[in-house]
Amino acid sequence: MNESAWRTVVIDADSRLSFNANCLVIERDGDTAEIPLPQIRVLMLTSRRIVLTGVLLNELLRNEVRLIICDEKQTPAGELINYRANVQTAGRIAEQISWSQEHKEQMWQYIVVAKIAMQSQLLERLQLPEERLVKYASAVRPGDPDNREGQASRIYFHRLFGKKFTRDKEIPINSALNYGYAILRSTFDRAIAGYGFHSAIGIKHCNAFNHFNLSCDLMEPFRPFVDEVVYLQGKRPFDREFKRLLIALPETRIKFKKRSVTLAMGVELFARSTLRNMKDLKHFPGRMDFA
Repeated sequence: MNESAWRTVVIDADSRLSFNANCLVIERDGDTAEIPLPQIRVLMLTSRRIVLTGVLLNELLRNEVRLIICDEKQTPAGELINYRANVQTAGRIAEQISWSQEHKEQMWQYIVVAKIAMQSQLLERLQLPEERLVKYASAVRPGDPDNREGQASRIYFHRLFGKKFTRDKEIPINSALNYGYAILRSTFDRAIAGYGFHSAIGIKHCNAFNHFNLSCDLMEPFRPFVDEVVYLQGKRPFDREFKRLLIALPETRIKFKKRSVTLAMGVELFARSTLRNMKDLKHFPGRMDFA
């Protein structure tokens, strides 16, 4: 895993992308620009008329750069997966398969409590306090059989976006949330692959058609970082500048175990701590907070 990578590069116009001297080469309208691949964490393609060379694709994989491809609505639709992300992958996958149901339920309890705590913290931060979230967090049991997560999220979103808001409506707020969550999930995908684990094998999520079950599990406590960005934009149209704010999210500062780190680094530290502790659960991952 290349921990020095920090840039999220977005290509939003017709371009030709190639590789030269360990750099991403961008050719557009007769102009050429180069960016060193070791600096790039994520390469996002939002235009549908972009040409890439096979050499570049291979070098993106070699440098562990996440390539995200967007659809006609400029919503992330898929990404390039690296089969060689970690030499320990086979052993890690065997380890994942051996995780006990008891440990998965205990870890899911921790994740849900952390998510609700972050939701409550954001509402306090926005001066929209909701006491019921604290009660829900204290009532979460292993595996969350009472669905405290869903109950808390319903109250939380109503406080943020109004009582008529639902996550299944095709409205700009949901488009922005989905866009931000896709970027967040991709950040987790990269961290999980870097540590040799397979994102399809989850803790709670187990959809056979979801290649990112584990990422969907681990990202839950981090969702409020996306929610804050969307809330602060109010009723603004989900335009290019709005998307740039969400794209920049991995580089924003948060607190993890009382340390100031980028959100991307917080994701890597959280993923590493969570996955390492799935065997015995003696030490839960550290707490993350808004900067």
